[in-house]
Amino acid sequence: MKTLILLLFVFLASVLYIKGGAERNSSPKYLKEKVHESPTLSTLQDGDLALRRTNTVYSQVSEMITVGEKRYSHSGIIIIIDNNYYVVHSTFDKKKGYDGITKSSVKDFFADATLWATYRFNLKKETRDAIADEAVSALDRNITFDTLGNLDTDDKLYCSEFVMKTVNKKVNMEFISPTVHTIKKKWMPLILGADLQMDAVSMSDLYDNKKASLIQESHIK
Repeated sequence: MKTLILLLFVFLASVLYIKGGAERNSSPKYLKEKVHESPTLSTLQDGDLALRRTNTVYSQVSEMITVGEKRYSHSGIIIIIDNNYYVVHSTFDKKKGYDGITKSSVKDFFADATLWATYRFNLKKETRDAIADEAVSALDRNITFDTLGNLDTDDKLYCSEFVMKTVNKKVNMEFISPTVHTIKKKWMPLILGADLQMDAVSMSDLYDNKKASLIQESHIK
């Protein structure tokens, strides 16, 4: 039942996004135009956190249904292989054939970003290296994208869920915790008898509360 309600809510949010074109056009310039730069590679290390926002339906819907800071809509983990820099992330893009964990060059990951940032988890280097190794190993596990937001499954993961579970596994504790999200009855009065609460991993869950330190960002807050 919760899954059905979540799907209906995402659909509703998508409709509101489409109808809200005028409001989006009046939003800050950095939310509409691509950034003509990407993070400086020399500042990055294995296991760093990559965050971005794009001017897409996915980004806008993500903003509507998540709590905490809403600057970013997608996340991944930096890995370095033979001096080449990549981001391992979970994504779904039917046109590009993406469904789950994939590896993109840093340049490609940030290519369509209107906003981005990189963070370093406040952990020892050997732990961050282990996080990067775990992200690489996930590429071979046939993990698909979690369209239902179910935190109980490990064979289907959405982007921030993938980051949280990868980090927590190598830290061997709940270093990153999900946030309780509330779908209010007034938003779906014909379906909900009361406010519905669900655990989900927001982008800000990954770096807030001193979990990570900012390395570089496209726009100063």
